[in-house]
Amino acid sequence: MPTTASPSSNVRALCLDVVTLDENGLVERKDTFIDLPQAQSAISAAAAAGSRSHS
Repeated sequence: MPTTASPSSNVRALCLDVVTLDENGLVERKDTFIDLPQAQSAISAAAAAGSRSHS
């Protein structure tokens, strides 16, 4: 997702990791799900803050 936020901008969003273990307790699979609306909002806010600081 392209953004005009500066590389030093902090963007935070909630994520959920779902980990599947095998019968020995070892990680078999790990999936991460991102709260996309929250991430998009955070990226937009960082981009707006970055563009305000450059004007």
